[in-house]
Amino acid sequence: MLYAYQVIRRLLLPFVLIAPAALAHPSWGIVVNRAGEVIYSDLVTVWKLDASGHARVLRPGVDGHHVHELAIDAEDNVYGPEYDGTTTRIWKLTPSGRSTYINAASIWRDRNGNTYSVDENQHTQTTTRILKNGTQLLAGGAFGHADGTGARAKLGHIVAMTIGPDGALYVTDDPYVRRISLDGKVTTIASCDIPGARDALDFGGIFGLAVAKNGDIYVADLRNRRVLLVHDRKVTTFATSTGPWLPTGVAVGPRGEVWVLEAQYPRPATWLAPRVRKLTR
Repeated sequence: MLYAYQVIRRLLLPFVLIAPAALAHPSWGIVVNRAGEVIYSDLVTVWKLDASGHARVLRPGVDGHHVHELAIDAEDNVYGPEYDGTTTRIWKLTPSGRSTYINAASIWRDRNGNTYSVDENQHTQTTTRILKNGTQLLAGGAFGHADGTGARAKLGHIVAMTIGPDGALYVTDDPYVRRISLDGKVTTIASCDIPGARDALDFGGIFGLAVAKNGDIYVADLRNRRVLLVHDRKVTTFATSTGPWLPTGVAVGPRGEVWVLEAQYPRPATWLAPRVRKLTR
């Protein structure tokens, strides 16, 4: 596969998007631009939520083409991987609304324009590698868990990646949050395997993550219906979701506001439409 928290006291602006069809699985793509507008994927279509809570289509989707995650750069250009079941194409969406496919290996790019992606076969579980510009090994090798530099590091099943304000890569490698410096050093920041919720699911794990300017890391723990906060390597519950809602993605806005993307999973149904919530302590 190539792609590439104290319990909340109050919930603000609960925005719900009703999708026309059930989803095969949820998206974890959510970002916030410099104006504080939330941009998120419902797996197919990309939406923008303005400051007043109105959602509009930002990029129409194509049935069967999935957009799992999103990235945004310093100029508010949004990037997404469009996967059709066989191949992945990277698109770029400018603030003016112009969408084009670009020649890039991944949506994640550093300040110099280098891209970073995950090379992993979840089924064989033999290798997991972080690649630079599609072909150059940055870190990883044999499937497993071991900190180290370059090929000496071991990575497991990575769901989400992001680039932090320090310029390093951060990934969810269930149940761990790990940091990968741009010279290939892999460090485990924290284990999210803390006591679970009573209504925890029997599948899933940690999904999307976001890194705030102060270094705090927010993680969507789908299995346990909660958003976790990693502060100074200590993990606490920042927010919880009430069934049938499950957190899949997290984003931090320009003023430190935290947003969570949630999907519906009403048993015994499949995944349904997502919603976005703004969280506060």
